[in-house]
Amino acid sequence: SSMPGYNKLRAYFFSLTEAYDVSCKAKLLSHEGESDEIVEASLEWSVTIRNKNVAATVDTRTKTVTAKLKRNGKKWKIASFDGIELFNPRIVAR
Repeated sequence: SSMPGYNKLRAYFFSLTEAYDVSCKAKLLSHEGESDEIVEASLEWSVTIRNKNVAATVDTRTKTVTAKLKRNGKKWKIASFDGIELFNPRIVAR
């Protein structure tokens, strides 16, 4: 992917989901189109991290993030996402 930080996000997400059950919710706060091909959205993104073996929440993170989406044919691709640190496995509260 050409998204800046994609490899970091992928590594964080892989490490986090190896060790924990992870669920996400995103609530659209606002969006504006720079064109028919590019949209910037503000989202309230929540990540809930739970132990795999014990039904207990380890950490919940919520942050307002900005994502830029670009149309690629009929599909939309994430061009930028500033919420990468939400998935940092090193900052899980224990």
